[in-house]
Amino acid sequence: VVDPAGFIVTNAHVVARASRIMITLPGGRELEGELLSLLADEDLALVKVEPASPLPALRLAAPGDVYMGETCIALGNPFGLENTVTRGVVSARG
Repeated sequence: VVDPAGFIVTNAHVVARASRIMITLPGGRELEGELLSLLADEDLALVKVEPASPLPALRLAAPGDVYMGETCIALGNPFGLENTVTRGVVSARG
């Protein structure tokens, strides 16, 4: 969640061919999401949910705050798998 109003950034490959997008929030609450934008080359997608109240949101790093060689992680729940974590290394910028 990148905005309390319900904007969520995820990987494009997770939602690209989805017929339905369900977002599971901490505590188990589920909301149906709408795909707003998909950038296949960047593997990014923007999904919107309609929460009853503002959601806790993550602040994304500014471009100047990210350096090559730093560790990055992705947390998620793709394809019904629970509590997945992917770790990587920033190999390039721009």
